[in-house]
Amino acid sequence: MVTRERCLDALARAGAHVPLILVLFADGLPGLRPHGCRGGHGIGRNCVLDTADKGSGSLCPSSDPRRLFSFVTQARAHGLTVGLAGSLTAADVPVLLPLAPI
Repeated sequence: MVTRERCLDALARAGAHVPLILVLFADGLPGLRPHGCRGGHGIGRNCVLDTADKGSGSLCPSSDPRRLFSFVTQARAHGLTVGLAGSLTAADVPVLLPLAPI
């Protein structure tokens, strides 16, 4: 049976040989934390926060800006480069720019 732990372990082994970008879905993370990113599993140094449900609109209206700031802060504390995606529009730029995503 494939478990979250086994999947993360396999990705960590692959990440030792090729650079990986871990994509996390904000609408699928109740705690909105960068699980698996470099911390305990060491999967990679890059992550992107996206939305799985593209029909629900942009990442910004669906996520509290404080939660986004917390995610970016936690990811950076783990030494990660952070990207933000998720049906973003030009109106989202002023909200996301202070977070300084890469």
